[in-house]
Amino acid sequence: MKKILSILLIASTITLFSCKKKDVVSYPLVGVWSGTQTIGGDPYFFSVIFKTGGAIIIDEIVPKNGGGTQKQVSFGTFINNNGAITMTYQPGGLTIYNFSCTYSSNLNTMSGTYGSGGSTSGNGTFTITKQ
Repeated sequence: MKKILSILLIASTITLFSCKKKDVVSYPLVGVWSGTQTIGGDPYFFSVIFKTGGAIIIDEIVPKNGGGTQKQVSFGTFINNNGAITMTYQPGGLTIYNFSCTYSSNLNTMSGTYGSGGSTSGNGTFTITKQ
């Protein structure tokens, strides 16, 4: 009887721990988000690729000195604090830009403001939608 109880105890312990799967956490921000940002009151293409681990790639169209526009790709970081997203990047090693926005899961969009230096406002607004 002791042997049977020991075997059952060992078997149940093995079953309990060997069948337990790790929960896969879905990170809804990871992926490509596209929309517009305002620069000087005018709308321009703006896209963010959110990567796992807090990295972002910014793909945007910006006004060019002397007129016209140019494509600009930059790298930065983001933090998600319960749906309040902050992003920071420094295109071309020049001005640091900080974005602050709110993630709307039911609309699958992010909207907010951005600024330069230490500010998250003052330069314009943006809205992006997950693609």
